[in-house]
Amino acid sequence: MPTTAIKTIYYTKTQSAPISLHPSTKMSTLPTIPAVLIGITRTTALSSSIDLFTGTPYSIAAVLDLHEAPEKYQFSLSNLGTVLYALHPRPRILGTGTAIEAEMVEEIESVWGEHVGRVEGRCCWVALSKTHGRPGPPPPGIGEEVMRQLDAVFRPEVKHS
Repeated sequence: MPTTAIKTIYYTKTQSAPISLHPSTKMSTLPTIPAVLIGITRTTALSSSIDLFTGTPYSIAAVLDLHEAPEKYQFSLSNLGTVLYALHPRPRILGTGTAIEAEMVEEIESVWGEHVGRVEGRCCWVALSKTHGRPGPPPPGIGEEVMRQLDAVFRPEVKHS
């Protein structure tokens, strides 16, 4: 459905000004596979993911961060559980950045495992700190690694070099 149609429908139903979609929003007929991302900041997680997911069936449903959001909304196991449980459709991808330390990854594992038990279909956790091991900004080539891992689970017909 074209963007203008969405704006028109919104306007007609609410009798208020049409909504303005974020420029990163791409209309697609692909079914989306929702992802929850956890990173050092929301800005970093989004800047390294929005373009990466464009033109794919993957979409960002939520981002939890360690420093940018007000403290009560930052990443915690409880907040992660709430987000995973509340979203519809249920997230099938969890992405954790290079800043997520090994101890935190272990803690996340139990919450993600419980979530996966409630979700129909395949799920994938891309834990970048397990494959890249150094905290900090995402290293060059990280996008290709993320897509390789996601496509191996959700689109095995897509081949990566």
